[in-house]
Amino acid sequence: MRFGTILSILTAPFFTVAASMQMSVMPHENMYGAPKKEADLLKLFHDQQKEPLRLAAKEEKSLVESKSTSNVKVYTSPRKERLNKISGQVGKNEPFRAPVYTSYSECIKGIYRQGWLGFYKGNFMRQSYLLLGGTAQIEIAFRTQGIIGSYGFLNHLLGAIIADMFFHPLHLIESRYILQNRISAFTTYKSTFNFLRNSYSEMYQGAFCHIPKNI
Repeated sequence: MRFGTILSILTAPFFTVAASMQMSVMPHENMYGAPKKEADLLKLFHDQQKEPLRLAAKEEKSLVESKSTSNVKVYTSPRKERLNKISGQVGKNEPFRAPVYTSYSECIKGIYRQGWLGFYKGNFMRQSYLLLGGTAQIEIAFRTQGIIGSYGFLNHLLGAIIADMFFHPLHLIESRYILQNRISAFTTYKSTFNFLRNSYSEMYQGAFCHIPKNI
């Protein structure tokens, strides 16, 4: 168990890259029925509102104009370009939005631009689970011998399910940390306490999946 915790330091970068790729939604594949091309999006707004498309942000504006739906020009403020550079985003990603990586190289580059510790986002939570969850599984398995019977399959199964569900918040926080930008100016959760205070109602989302997973 302790050996596995130490090894997690070596495997953390691979886990971070894999999780980042899994949580990366590819909008150009039209996954959610959104228009594939910006020209299609512009035409949709023209048809519905009969006026040019305007997108307003909090501190900067981007104006999209087109002479025809096949020729779209996008004007972006210098401030937005500076934010993109400071945030370390690659490709078409933007600050304050979940990153979308189109390849492993782009994913690794995007995480690296957040500092080398970007490859260890959420790793403390995973190490905590390996120590606490692993200890809890063994303890529950031993203590249920008098209830279920001999120290066997059912004892281990019950221990794994209870430990995984109880410590599920650690999995959730780890995933949220991996998804967010590590650079302080662009982080969604400044600390674990901040996460617990603002997202306490979400702590057990998906926890019941541990039951079929362990079975």
